[in-house]
Amino acid sequence: MISERQILPANSAKTRQILAFSVIVLINLIFAFKYLSRSTDHFFILSIFYISILILLFVVKRRIDLKLFNSNIFFYSLVFLYSLVHIILFHFIKAETLNVDRWSVISSFWEQAFNGQYPYNAQSHMGNYPAPLPFYFVMALPFNLIGEIGYLSLAGILILAVFLRKNLSPRNSVGALVILFLSVSVFWEISTRSTILINSIFFMVYLFWLGKVNFENKKQYWISAIIGGLLLSTRTIFALALVIYVVYLFKSKEVRFKKLIIWSLIIVSVLLLTFVPLLVFYTPEFLIRNPFNVQTDHLFPFNISVIFIALAAISGFICSRKQDLVFYIASIFVLVLITYFYLCIQRYGFTDAYFKSGIDLSYLLFAFPFLLYFSFSSNNRLTYGDTGQSIKHKK
Repeated sequence: MISERQILPANSAKTRQILAFSVIVLINLIFAFKYLSRSTDHFFILSIFYISILILLFVVKRRIDLKLFNSNIFFYSLVFLYSLVHIILFHFIKAETLNVDRWSVISSFWEQAFNGQYPYNAQSHMGNYPAPLPFYFVMALPFNLIGEIGYLSLAGILILAVFLRKNLSPRNSVGALVILFLSVSVFWEISTRSTILINSIFFMVYLFWLGKVNFENKKQYWISAIIGGLLLSTRTIFALALVIYVVYLFKSKEVRFKKLIIWSLIIVSVLLLTFVPLLVFYTPEFLIRNPFNVQTDHLFPFNISVIFIALAAISGFICSRKQDLVFYIASIFVLVLITYFYLCIQRYGFTDAYFKSGIDLSYLLFAFPFLLYFSFSSNNRLTYGDTGQSIKHKK
């Protein structure tokens, strides 16, 4: 088993952090270039200027050490002001006026369900069928009932902010927060009531919490598996993260093989249980249309999904440190998104795919929280945070 004090060469760790942050910059450039092009002829220059600011902030972050950064009041005041801006914007930017229908997919799903009809036959105001898995809609239900899905997206930012503060040094947590708040991709996510980021944040927090779970404790063992199954019943892409994590635990022998297999089966069982109501009450409809065939039609053919699962398993085997799990999960997500972009460009052509929304750019945010954390985490400890607290499974 790898020693808890083993470290990566400093240059290797730094290179990975620079690579992770470069992807964050690229994600924001993709968003800025597209949406600035709709409002100004100077979109190219403005986009380059914008990402230059992000790069500059990342470069100088290690040279700035203000006592103010240690203050929780300062940190959470920034969070409060950012949240307040979006709450105000919710009243001025109406979801119905935007060319994004993730909020509408949720509302139409529940409208269909409350009317006693098969919810996966629902169509958004833009004519799209639901693709997320059942627990995604359960999680969004309270926000749908109050009439503002945007608060779900904003809740994700609040959770991520708290996570960064508790798992990074004070200076790095402020640095990560500033990049988060200056990210045009995140601003777009919240303003359009998209819900990609919140799902990814939940899953990242869950993976970090797993590091503290004692698999010999029956209660923790079952609760962690049940939560894993429910979170997996939001977006299928998270199965890749679980594959990486489980294979790593198997290789490192941190959890007994039998317990790991049973734990994985519980997760899959909970996932399948979330489909039981649909299968019981709407069997014919489910066989015709369900989130799996919707995703296959619009995202990936099944054979490509199998390849990604194999790549995730390989990533788990070659991962040598727990902190690197974040990097490998982000990497496999980015690889999935590159493939998705390529398929869309092949289908629609570059102009229609990029400028006319043949590509759903919000999918880029699946990798965002993992990239953000890794970019600002310590590179000299075998931990899931740079506060010095080691995370390991008890045997």
